Amino acid sequence: MGAHLRHLVAPFTDGARGRSRVSAPRASGHARPRARTLGLGALVAASIVALTVVAAKGRVAWLELHPAVPLLLGRTVDEAAQMVIPLHFVVNVTGYRQDPTVPFGVILAQDPLPGQPLLVRSSIQLTVSRGSGVVPILRGVAVASAIQRLERVGLRLGRVSYTYDGAAKDTVLEQAAPPGTRLATNNPVDVLLSKGPAPPLLADSGPPPDPPAARHIVPRKEAAKRLHVEPIERSDGVGPIHPERSTDPQCERPQVCAQSARDRRAQPNVHGPEHRWQRSGP
Repeated sequence: MGAHLRHLVAPFTDGARGRSRVSAPRASGHARPRARTLGLGALVAASIVALTVVAAKGRVAWLELHPAVPLLLGRTVDEAAQMVIPLHFVVNVTGYRQDPTVPFGVILAQDPLPGQPLLVRSSIQLTVSRGSGVVPILRGVAVASAIQRLERVGLRLGRVSYTYDGAAKDTVLEQAAPPGTRLATNNPVDVLLSKGPAPPLLADSGPPPDPPAARHIVPRKEAAKRLHVEPIERSDGVGPIHPERSTDPQCERPQVCAQSARDRRAQPNVHGPEHRWQRSGP
């Protein structure tokens, strides 16, 4: 009985063994394409990673060549220039305008806007405030503070006058333009400054006296010309006489005005006949 069963079961067992022998090569054939697929996938993944790394490096290099524009609004031009130096940018002021709230020299607008990428060595265009132009209060402050207040609103110090006053020296006493007046950019504002208290001599003596009249000095040559007197012809034709000498016929000698008797005796007698002129002719 047992031998008969083994005889019946043997064909089935032999067939199963044959199928197992045939199926083994088929299973190995399916394993090879799967390994190829896995290798190809790993290669693709490695390529993607490599491309990602290259792209990241390229983006970093691009960002290094295109840094973001910084925020420059509300800063002065000098501060903005210092900020863009590390980014290899330059600033260029292309416009000015008055603003009632922004001090003079502060940036009002920029192009490109903050945060935008910009190629290095590019220029950032700026619009700068020229101040409000409203005249500030200057009375009672020192002249240095007055200059700073004027520059902050876009104005400048004009003509300066001085006078003696009880206020400290160089203190503004008056200003030509009233506070609150709006002027054009860079307009001058004239002021009156204190020279300090007046010196005691000037305070007590009042106005200085008038200078004495200048004396007219006649040069020596001019005085000699004025003292020279020309001789006058006598009416009887006898000869010229000097106007300062006496014409009295009783006088023996010519007399000079204010001449003493001693001097008269020392002079020759010119009225004698030997000194008279003789008329010539028939």
